[in-house]
Amino acid sequence: MRIVLNNWFRIVLVLVVSLTLVANVAMARDKNVTGTKTNDLNKPAAFGETVIAIGSVHNYFSNSTYTRAGGQDEQTFIIGDDGWSSPSMGWLEGGYPDNYYLYFGMCRMAANGNEIRFNNLTSEDWSVVKNDPNAISPYEVTFSISDELGGSLAQGVRARQTIHAWSESYRDDFYILEYDITNTSGAAYTDFYVWLHMDCDISAPAGGSGTLGLHMDDFPSYYRGVDLNGNPEFLSYMYDADNPDIDGDDTGGKLTPKESLGFIGSRVLDCPPRAGEGPETARTQSGHQWWDWNSDPQVGGEYYALCIKEEFKANPGSPHDYRYMQIVGPFEIDPGETIHVAFGYGLGEGLKGLRANLQWAYDLYWNDFSGPAAPTAPHVDINSGDRWVKIAWDDSTSENSEDPLT
Repeated sequence: MRIVLNNWFRIVLVLVVSLTLVANVAMARDKNVTGTKTNDLNKPAAFGETVIAIGSVHNYFSNSTYTRAGGQDEQTFIIGDDGWSSPSMGWLEGGYPDNYYLYFGMCRMAANGNEIRFNNLTSEDWSVVKNDPNAISPYEVTFSISDELGGSLAQGVRARQTIHAWSESYRDDFYILEYDITNTSGAAYTDFYVWLHMDCDISAPAGGSGTLGLHMDDFPSYYRGVDLNGNPEFLSYMYDADNPDIDGDDTGGKLTPKESLGFIGSRVLDCPPRAGEGPETARTQSGHQWWDWNSDPQVGGEYYALCIKEEFKANPGSPHDYRYMQIVGPFEIDPGETIHVAFGYGLGEGLKGLRANLQWAYDLYWNDFSGPAAPTAPHVDINSGDRWVKIAWDDSTSENSEDPLT
């Protein structure tokens, strides 16, 4: 049987579907209401998802370009769960493990005046490795994606994301995010940018919704300098500031103990030198941007315009619902060439704690992911007789052992 719809019914049906989609996105972005979960139409053919929770930081990752709750295609790498049905940068060391510090984040890229639009259907090679002695870390997640099905918007890029996590106390407060980016076009890129776009909501309601919502008293900032070893140190971060609509100073939370003491942020670990510049520009950040929820860039060209400013934007005048953008580039990428970009992303108590934790990420990355090592065991001799035991050891080997990290 064939059913024929007349024109007016078709129009009503389209309007109902459109309004439903808009409502779902709006609900997810309300930050107090969970939207409709991503359906199967929004997932890659070989869909993969996982929560990395072996350390103090817990976060949801997948190989979909769609936000999990809102169902919005961001056409890039997604970090976190915007519906908070799974952890989104929850932090055990903060004392409130169910308080999440991230709404959701992304790693975005741009070239030739516009954003790279990765296509969900090209997502492949999803791999989760746990407790493999040959792996770099005890928990690794990787997949690749390209923009090859983007039609006229495709520029020719394939990128692979690899995430590392650990459980030891000195490296359990962060993830290391690596991106291998390949030029699959027939022309060179001379202006390729990469950035982390983080919409952090820290981390528990200040007293309700509206101006008292958990997302309304956040504050973005940055740090740039050199670490104690003379290496470039570039961070973008956010924290819970004093909500002016609440009596007293509720910086870091209003409970006892404070429920939002964590500073959440990222540090540049690795990137090539900037196009046309010397090796001293490797591992450096070229810009830090922020905006509030009323000013989200609407098209890829608006993101690119923020990149080429190469500006470290001055801090805002007051807390609000902000996002930050940590930018590296521009880079030159010849046809067929692959560049490597890496960030450390995590939490710490105060800026000092965040810097200390991300310093571990930096040192770990640049020491081939090898952590501190125990000294070489001394040679021990044991002799015993009637009611006596003699223990002797030569500790010169142990005393002279070198820690490969420090």
